[in-house]
Amino acid sequence: WQEWADPIINEYKRLIDLGYKNINFIGRSTGASLILILLLEKKIKSEFTNHIIGIDPLFTPKNKFLYLVPYLRPLLVDHIHKKSDTKIEQENWYQIRSYKSLTELVKCITHLKECINKYKFNKNISIDLFQSEHDPVVDAKGLIHLKNKSFKL
Repeated sequence: WQEWADPIINEYKRLIDLGYKNINFIGRSTGASLILILLLEKKIKSEFTNHIIGIDPLFTPKNKFLYLVPYLRPLLVDHIHKKSDTKIEQENWYQIRSYKSLTELVKCITHLKECINKYKFNKNISIDLFQSEHDPVVDAKGLIHLKNKSFKL
C-alpha cells in the first residue's frame, strides 16, 4: 500500500520545487486516508500546507469481512468479484477486487489507526473530514475515534 502514496508525495515535492508555498489537499476514501497518514508521518510539511479536506476517509470499512481477507488466502480465488446492487455502483465502483489489493487495503487501514494513536496532528494545518450518509464502503461510526483529534468532522 505504501506505493499508493507515491504519486501524492511526488506531486507534493514537485509543487514545492516549483516554489509553491500554499498547498492544499483534497482526498476521497483511501486517498483521504493516505493523506492523513502522510501528514501524521510528517511527509506533508506544515510550512507548505494550510488545509486538508478528507471525504469519506477509509478508517473503518462497513464490510468487516475485509479484515479476514489476509487470513483466508488459501480459500480465495485471485480476484473477488462483487456484484453491484445498483446501476450507480456498476458505473462508479470496481467490480473485481484482487486479493492482494484487499490485503494491502487492510494494512493501510491498520497503519492509519496506528498513526492516529501514535502521532499528533499539526495544529497549524486545518483538517476537515466529511462522511457521506449512505457510503457503501466506509462505516461512519469508525470516525467517532477521530472526534477528539484537532480537526472538524
